[in-house]
Amino acid sequence: MKKITLLLIAVFSTYAFSGVNTATAFSVIKPVADKEVSASVNAIKYLKVSEFVNLSVKEYSELTGKKLNFLQKVSFKATKMKMKRDLKNNPDLKITDYVDADGGTFRLDALWLIIGILIGPIGVLLAYVTKQEKYRITSSWIGFGIWLLLGGVFFIF
Repeated sequence: MKKITLLLIAVFSTYAFSGVNTATAFSVIKPVADKEVSASVNAIKYLKVSEFVNLSVKEYSELTGKKLNFLQKVSFKATKMKMKRDLKNNPDLKITDYVDADGGTFRLDALWLIIGILIGPIGVLLAYVTKQEKYRITSSWIGFGIWLLLGGVFFIF
């Protein structure tokens, strides 16, 4: 038994101290600006929404120079549908105006999501009482929704 304990201590010690003498290095590589890609990105910034809604996923990926994954394709199509709806109110809308008015991308705060999941409606109320930012309140609402779903699932079973 003592031999096994000593062997385990030796193995764990070797494993724990094996990273002590490792060397790390880094290098700074300055990216070369691709004039074609930067020109296409600038062209997208000043594109009218009426032209943007007619773009396909393939055309958009060619303009940006990046291939979209599945979730990005779904998000692109959902954004196009939202833009079509907003285009009815303002036909001269530009992409930059749309992004500035929309506030950018969706954000989720993990802390407020967990608070919403753990304490439910009290978490949402707490978010409002402490005057949190909009994305944190939204995160607590999503957590509250998960709290309701979990409560419904466990209450039924």
